[in-house]
Amino acid sequence: MMVRLKAAAGLVVLAAAMAGCLRDDRACETSATCAATEACVEGLCQASSTAPGEDASPDASSDVGADVGDAAGDAGGDVTVRCEAPQFECSRGCCDKAPGVNAGVLDLSGDTGFEPSIAVDAKGFPHIAYQDNSNQALRYIRWTGDAWTQENTPEMRGYEASGFEPHLVVSASGEPHIVHQAKTNDADVILSSRLRQGEWNHEVIHSGDAPLSIHSYGLDVEGMGVAYALVPQGPGGDDEPSELVYASNASGAWEIDGSIEDLGVVEHVSLALRPDGSPRILHKSTRVRGFDGGLYDVRRTDLGWPRARAFESSDTLGSVSDVVIDGQNRAHALLWDPGAKELVYATSETFSWVSEVTLSEAEDLSEFEITLREGSPEVVFVVKTRPTEGELKFSEIDDSGRWSSRSLTTFGRPSKPSIAVDGFERTHVAYYDDDDRNLVYTYFDGTDWVVESQ
Repeated sequence: MMVRLKAAAGLVVLAAAMAGCLRDDRACETSATCAATEACVEGLCQASSTAPGEDASPDASSDVGADVGDAAGDAGGDVTVRCEAPQFECSRGCCDKAPGVNAGVLDLSGDTGFEPSIAVDAKGFPHIAYQDNSNQALRYIRWTGDAWTQENTPEMRGYEASGFEPHLVVSASGEPHIVHQAKTNDADVILSSRLRQGEWNHEVIHSGDAPLSIHSYGLDVEGMGVAYALVPQGPGGDDEPSELVYASNASGAWEIDGSIEDLGVVEHVSLALRPDGSPRILHKSTRVRGFDGGLYDVRRTDLGWPRARAFESSDTLGSVSDVVIDGQNRAHALLWDPGAKELVYATSETFSWVSEVTLSEAEDLSEFEITLREGSPEVVFVVKTRPTEGELKFSEIDDSGRWSSRSLTTFGRPSKPSIAVDGFERTHVAYYDDDDRNLVYTYFDGTDWVVESQ
């Protein structure tokens, strides 16, 4: 049996066999059916000083309580409640809107917030990894449900600097995993920093002496694989042909799982997992020593690491976003064409890519990031109409199938935006304020963008 109810907090569906939150058999229509020390409040018998037989909230609970009581009787006791609207969650048997998050400036301790990376846990709580520029150190902040806390910021003993280009993922249990660059006295290092049972563990993925530099890398959504480029420098200091490396932690320790050499000079690397768990890598390379530059698509197969050029090299191939893959094995990415001043959205199911222009007429649109909600792309980007000005915008595909963009009210001059979505129809964005040099957070609560909490 299924009964559809309209309650004060949202639309719910009741069914004994559904997964959701359990509502006990204390459902009521009026206080007359409750114990002497209880009253009927929002369809549930609850402790109250209201006299027996009096209805504490007849208008709010009469319709709901009647249907709940019938459903409970038919189900034989406990009834499962599932909130139909994703931005609502079941609390004490009722659908309440998922708790909000305090938005605004998060870190005022100096020049902080550079290159933020945001992720959300199963509760919809945001986590952000970023660099403290003032101290050249990795920082981590998370929302607890009541407040933002930095209590779990890792200590990076033994490293002169850390937190460069952080990439953050959050496990199903809510524990953060950050891959970032660090420096020792004599080496550039790619580090895996993972919080487990309250303790940070730092593992070296790669350590290389100069003049071997690490240009870029990507971390998959499971935190089990990292792709990165090693770029040697010649006698004159010029970049030499690069090596693309994939390292995996599937065995419990980081090991090299494949590499490709002579790829031109790799300028950007991103990594995503296909539905079967195998890696897919996008890298942008410039032309050098006969190697044709462009954007390349690389995959691991039983036959090795085949690659194909997704987009040809030209002066119009600018910045490239990280690649994301949906459940249908479609890859999604963004490219900036500085010549035409166009942001290009591209998708691919095989090695063949299809692209479309999503935005034009911008002086500079080199800072952007893409994510997916149920297979549909959402994009955050910074439009620079002048070198000293920046406007943060959000874009998605609307019901008509067209791209729709909106400007977001922000603090200062946004840069380096990062975007993530949760299971409550909320979109979370973190960015660096180039004016005040702070970390800033804003989110879409299912109805409006929340810029600053009062």
